[in-house]
Amino acid sequence: GPIWEGQAASADSLASVATLVLKLLKRLRASGVAAPCDSAEIERLEELEAMTPAEADERAVEMAQLLRGRISALASAVPMGFDTSAALGAPVRRRDRERAVDKAREREVLREREVRESEGGEGASDGVVVEWEPLVGFRVVYGDGEAEDMS
Repeated sequence: GPIWEGQAASADSLASVATLVLKLLKRLRASGVAAPCDSAEIERLEELEAMTPAEADERAVEMAQLLRGRISALASAVPMGFDTSAALGAPVRRRDRERAVDKAREREVLREREVRESEGGEGASDGVVVEWEPLVGFRVVYGDGEAEDMS
């Protein structure tokens, strides 16, 4: 989807794309979903991840085909346990994560924020789920204009 394509487009090498694919494969394994590739393909991805740019250039066609196949397999391997379209438009509340440089001041700022939040004041941003991408998760856009992807 568009989020994955954006991340892949910002990768500056085949090795960077391999890193993204390997991270997604590890997330799948950790969540109990069978990885859509065998150990030999994972070894080839790890090999690509470790290649210098010159080495990757020499094997660019082979490695690009490997990546394309794994990306396609990942896209179809992630089953959802619920209708993701039902989450579109759902409200989300995010606590601000601003940090003070001084640790003592940081604790004070966090205490002040907790009090304001418990009173319904500053310290949180309201947002809404606007998109679902199988490989990335939900995209949330907040009232302050910021956006984040949540899995």
